[in-house]
Amino acid sequence: DKQKELVERSLTIGESAQALISLAKSHGALGDAKEKCTLLEKALNMEEHEYGTDSLRLCATLYNLANAYAADSRGSKKVEVMERILSIKEQAYGEDDPRIRSALYSAGAAHASFGNA
Repeated sequence: DKQKELVERSLTIGESAQALISLAKSHGALGDAKEKCTLLEKALNMEEHEYGTDSLRLCATLYNLANAYAADSRGSKKVEVMERILSIKEQAYGEDDPRIRSALYSAGAAHASFGNA
């Protein structure tokens, strides 16, 4: 697909987390969950080096990675990543802040589907 081709060309100039995320989305749309996971893991590693391992800026990539793991039949990895998102948000906002509500729900849903319900 054209998006995949253009993003791959941009990577020959220099990798960026955003370019890897875009390429990962293209692979996901084409049904290649394994490559989507690989690219998102690489993008996450770049973001962790740039922002730190507990930065809220990681949450969007982590969420995409969690869903990619589920699509790649790695449900236990999805649970692990959803727990990490929850932990990051709790550290940033506190355990009773309304901004963690969606992370609580998502972690609970992941446990219900793939972990301990």
